[in-house]
Amino acid sequence: MTVLRVNALKHHVQDWDGAIGFYRDRLGLTLKYELPKVWARFTAPDGTCIGLVQQHGPQRPAPHVLFEVSGIREMVDALAADGVEILSPVESSDIGETALIRDPSGNVIELIETRAH
Repeated sequence: MTVLRVNALKHHVQDWDGAIGFYRDRLGLTLKYELPKVWARFTAPDGTCIGLVQQHGPQRPAPHVLFEVSGIREMVDALAADGVEILSPVESSDIGETALIRDPSGNVIELIETRAH
């Protein structure tokens, strides 16, 4: 169980098509992956990434960092045993397995173990 890299800064968007066009056409980021109306990943020329996820419901979650990890289930168990607040247990999706935790200052951090595409 280890953090492999920062996967992306994650934003929730209401207007999927508008957001895709904005980040791709207006900002000039490269669209690397899109699962329509679920998840999109853009890269800047230096390799940094931003992820977009379709917003569900009226409340827009705050942007947060997304760490790609290996051994997510073991990591979440170890963090919980160390007293880290687990906001969302490990859940599976088409993209992989994710969990939400909170750092000591109250910031949300998402962990993801991606599936091979």
